Amino acid sequence: CAICGRHLANPGSLRNHMRLHTGERPYACPYCGKDFRQQSNLREHLRLHTGEKPYKCHFCGDAFPKLPELRRHLISHTGEAHLCTVCGKALRDPHTLRAHERLHTGERPFRCEQCGKSYTLATKLRRHQKSH
Repeated sequence: CAICGRHLANPGSLRNHMRLHTGERPYACPYCGKDFRQQSNLREHLRLHTGEKPYKCHFCGDAFPKLPELRRHLISHTGEAHLCTVCGKALRDPHTLRAHERLHTGERPFRCEQCGKSYTLATKLRRHQKSH
């Protein structure tokens, strides 16, 4: 990104990211007019109006409009105890949860001494270091 310097994986991700800077929200709800930066967010929002519940529990058959809601529900069946407070994802152990949380916080504690590039996971740093 030319504005904040963030590295994005592909042109589509950059286009979506740029909307944070421009304020562009091109996807509007036909029911209530609320607008969104990403089409996927509009699709999720539309379920509030349509009642669609595409995420079904394979244990009991209950259905949910959002994936984080299903993940929270699955804990009642699986006993997975480590929940992300941001998105509701259930993880098996606290170390995996900590690594997952970095996706939300933007924390990148693993830094390449040669070029300064940083990563959320040590494994990604090690893979990068092989390129030097």
